[in-house]
Amino acid sequence: RSKGARVIVLRNTVSDAIATQMALEELVEPRDAELLFRVEGVLTLHHARFAREDRVRLDRAIEARFGKTAPQDGGAIVVATQTVQQSLDLDADILFTDLAPMDVLLQRFGRVHRHRERDPFRPPGFEAPRVTVMVGSEPLETAIRENGNAQGKHGVGTVYEDLLILEATRRRLERDGKLRIPAQNRELVEVTTHPDELERLASELGPTWQKHRTATNGKVFAERGVAAINVIDRRARFGDYSFGDGLDQRVASRLGESDRRVIFEQPFEGPFGGKLRELTIPGWLVTGVQDEGVMPNEVEVTRSDVDTMLRFSFGNRRFIYDRMGLRGEDLSVLSTV
Repeated sequence: RSKGARVIVLRNTVSDAIATQMALEELVEPRDAELLFRVEGVLTLHHARFAREDRVRLDRAIEARFGKTAPQDGGAIVVATQTVQQSLDLDADILFTDLAPMDVLLQRFGRVHRHRERDPFRPPGFEAPRVTVMVGSEPLETAIRENGNAQGKHGVGTVYEDLLILEATRRRLERDGKLRIPAQNRELVEVTTHPDELERLASELGPTWQKHRTATNGKVFAERGVAAINVIDRRARFGDYSFGDGLDQRVASRLGESDRRVIFEQPFEGPFGGKLRELTIPGWLVTGVQDEGVMPNEVEVTRSDVDTMLRFSFGNRRFIYDRMGLRGEDLSVLSTV
């Protein structure tokens, strides 16, 4: 509190971000609660699973606290996901981030000491840009399954599928205590993502990693194959063209097309004020559910002194939307400050 630093904690997954926010609210002393990020006076965090109108409120609030025109004095802490590593013009004194591919980390590093005009106002101890990359206690290899695919904690194998890139990134970061950005950017990316470097590392690490390399390459080739089958031939006459046969799922033309748009019969009051009418559910949360449209009567809105909570059903799942964003009911218990 006395140092007045701006702090960004960037997690790879929404669930980890929510857990971090809840832990901070439990740990912070009442006199320091003002340091935590708020929208319209409501404690929250920044990620993609908010209604469109609330995302606008989140962006405005975080730029007001971390942007170019933010007050020079006073500390602040925000928990976020990848939503803050692009497009938003933020300046933090220190960043805590989960391990991610080097090119992704460089984007995140760009949110630290971004505005040179603020350098004279940096709090003591934060005159130089500082980043802490958080790596799990278990070796990355433990996330590799028998078939070569990977699934672990903190986005390992799910958000970021290629563990060789993560391992190469981890090793490169451990080699030097300091990085020179942007002078080293090209070298940092090439030694952690170039196919030749990844092949060399897989050979060095042994059979488990080689199997993972094969599985990862297989996914890439399969995705390229599906894309090639469904490329539109603009030389063909209209009506003579059709998508390739034998596909077991519809072809998405852009990211997020498998998401579901939920439209409510009655607008409801959002956690930050204002009326909301629709939400978007990520496709992976409703796999196999084809319904889209107006919700039935399985909708409940409750209000407390600190939050407005919406509960609703979609397909065979129950969801909650409140100041923490959209999630399943398994993450329904929140702490308050």
